[in-house]
Amino acid sequence: MNKPISFVFTFVLLLELSFLRANAQTSASEIQTDIIARKAIKFLNAGLPDSVYQLAGSQFKKQINPDLWNSIYKSQFSAFLPFKEVDFINSVDSVNKYKLVGQVTLTYYVSLDKEGKLKDFLFKPYQEESTAAFCAFKNASVSAGYIFPISRKVQPTPFCTK
Repeated sequence: MNKPISFVFTFVLLLELSFLRANAQTSASEIQTDIIARKAIKFLNAGLPDSVYQLAGSQFKKQINPDLWNSIYKSQFSAFLPFKEVDFINSVDSVNKYKLVGQVTLTYYVSLDKEGKLKDFLFKPYQEESTAAFCAFKNASVSAGYIFPISRKVQPTPFCTK
């Protein structure tokens, strides 16, 4: 009688672990991006926009100067704060995608440059996305995000077709 219960418990535990593993960062670059992405949200929640700006790379800083960044923080971010949950969704072509839950729910895209600094830092209204919708995002030249983007052409993903 104890063996069937033990077997069922073990099976359920392994099943749960496999689901957790499916949404976990696995490569070193995904993990490093995750660390910076979560640190940026922590700084935003703490009201430290200058600290987030220090995480930014040179491409980011060329497009957004410190005064503009502070203006964006005050006029746009403050209405969404605090973010209570940062849930990793996936990573494609070195861009980590998250679901942010706060005053509103947003999709948060982050990538790092070669120096490990923020390259892409994009927020959009959250919606469940199909692979086709994600491919449309990845294959487009990003020029307008919900909050702001860092413009760049992203290489097509292996599962995205033209």
